[in-house]
Formats: sequence, structure tokens, C-alpha cells
Amino acid sequence: MSDRRCDGDGSADFGRFPETTLEADKFTFRTPTLLNIEVTGPYTHTESYTSLEEVIKHHANPTKALTNYDFSQLQQSGISNLDKMQNNAQEALDKLSQDRLDGLDVLQDVELSNE
Repeated sequence: MSDRRCDGDGSADFGRFPETTLEADKFTFRTPTLLNIEVTGPYTHTESYTSLEEVIKHHANPTKALTNYDFSQLQQSGISNLDKMQNNAQEALDKLSQDRLDGLDVLQDVELSNE
């Protein structure tokens, strides 16, 4: 990635923040259309999930999903800066935790069953 959403080496993706410079927009992303979603993988803005089930689990509990995420699978996509990507993911989780503590309207963890 070399667009304005990322830092110089493409490892930090801060969402809308570079556009607005508002701290509240850090790690916020445009929701894409769901048209033909079942055939348009890989998923997420980083293309880091190969199934819709993984994406739902990620959004249901981002901390759990990222804690268990195998970042080494991204090497298959030619991404070499995994340490920086992991740091970026941790920074996003830290911001989510702080936003929750601050009482902001953000995603809350949900436990979903297979049903």
C-alpha cells in the first residue's frame, strides 16, 4: 500500500485520520457495499481474511480475533513488514479500549454461537 491512508512503508493504516486529522477518525474505515459479498474475498480493507465467517468473528470481538490472528499468513501476499502491521493492530486495539473507557459509541465485544 502506498496511498495516503498509510505511513511511508505501508505498515500503519490509520483509516480516515490522514484525511480529517481528527483523532476520533483514527482506525475508522468506510463500510464497503455488500453487493456480491460472498464472491468478492479476500475481505477487509487489508484483505487479511479469506472467509466471511472470519470477518464476522473479527468484528464481534476484535481483541480476541487479533490476539489469535496468524500474521505470518500475510507473507503469502508479499507483505514483509509483519512486525509493524502487528504494532499497528495493537495500536488500533488500544484506541478501541480507550474509546470504550471514554464512553464513546464504539463496537462492543459480542459472543456469537455457531447457530
